[in-house]
Amino acid sequence: MEEKLSEDNGTNFDTISATIEHIIPESSEDDKKSILNIGNLLILEKNLNEECENYKFSKKKSVYKKSNYHFVKDFMNKYSSNKAISIEERSRDIGTQLYGLITKNW
Repeated sequence: MEEKLSEDNGTNFDTISATIEHIIPESSEDDKKSILNIGNLLILEKNLNEECENYKFSKKKSVYKKSNYHFVKDFMNKYSSNKAISIEERSRDIGTQLYGLITKNW
């Protein structure tokens, strides 16, 4: 999706530096069920992912703001407030975005 969003906006998506970031850290004991949910995953530049370490979402937001990826910017526009992130809600949003990209391009 990031590659398509970048293409649509005339920018280049560097797949080599892209990594998968866990919004709720893999080491978290809070909600094991949500950790592998697609709503908990975010494509992020490798250097920024390393900077996030195993911090909580509230601390990671300042790192996410440094990203050049459209998907991360969209994510931050929606979830940058201090409200708690709903992994289930985000999963539905990703599904809706993906469906929109597929139907738009077919």
